Amino acid sequence: MTLSGLVGSVIMTDEVGNGPAEIREVDRTLHEKMSRFFRGERSGFVEVGPDKYFLPKKYEEDAMKLHSFRPRPDDTWIVTFPRSAFLNCRFSTTVCDDMKKQLLTEAGDDTARSTALAEACVPAFEILERAESPRFIKTHLPFSLLPQDLLQSGAKVIYIARNPKDVAVSYFHLHKFFRTLDFKGDFNQFWDFFENDHVLWAPYWSHIKEGWQSRSNPNVCFLFYEDITKDLRGAIKVISHFLGKDISPEGTEKLLSHLNIKNFRSNSSVNFDPLRELGFLQGDSRLFIREGKTDGSRDYYSSELSKRVEKWVEENIKQISGFQFPKMLNQSG
Repeated sequence: MTLSGLVGSVIMTDEVGNGPAEIREVDRTLHEKMSRFFRGERSGFVEVGPDKYFLPKKYEEDAMKLHSFRPRPDDTWIVTFPRSAFLNCRFSTTVCDDMKKQLLTEAGDDTARSTALAEACVPAFEILERAESPRFIKTHLPFSLLPQDLLQSGAKVIYIARNPKDVAVSYFHLHKFFRTLDFKGDFNQFWDFFENDHVLWAPYWSHIKEGWQSRSNPNVCFLFYEDITKDLRGAIKVISHFLGKDISPEGTEKLLSHLNIKNFRSNSSVNFDPLRELGFLQGDSRLFIREGKTDGSRDYYSSELSKRVEKWVEENIKQISGFQFPKMLNQSG
């Protein structure tokens, strides 16, 4: 691996010149502002590639490893912008060193907790490299920052998109919930960061556009969160067909029960109960899965903010040929 230096940035390439795009540190003014509001991410932030994907600085250490990660033909990948599906994502999870040190200090002499903390902080792609097949991999990275041969590997990739108004509210609560994010502000302030692409994994629209433009690939299934929640039985049928799986009526009923929002909210593996025990979370871990509804965010938007958001949505949707959210398609006027 080689590092090609620029002023305030690096371009990471392997021995034959392949690699992800330029990684640039954010300017000092933005860094200072982010540090005041996002107390959990203490290592700083970088912008990656021409779309300036906003990621923790620790991404810089892992970029080449993520880019050169080897997909397998029997992998199933779920790709989403954060809070666009009932998932916890594990392909690229990173914890800044300062937060890790604090959590280990809090663990004190509890050896079992310290060991579990160390394991929880291992980059997920290192675990996945050793995992047996078939693997189920979930990530928030956009296609352009995923392994370069993912769509040619034979792996099945499901991309899920969700209305940004609901995404932003859910993401706001996530930032309040995780100590590794620890947002100190109200929703209006969070929306400013979201709209200006200064939350992790943003820009939202670039992420969506990459997923949408990949939908014609036979190994990609593009779904809307709104369609899934409206017709979960139908979504199960679509996904099972895409994966080449036959599912019995009994199996469908079991899945419907498992994915029922009440049962899903009480699922400890989804609610991150183990991470709560390790000190990563603050508040009630059951709140990780909140409403599970579409258009459940209206109480967070004043009339003035709603108009601003609607204009932002309208302007950006125009930039993605043929794209529209299902709920918006069904609205008149």
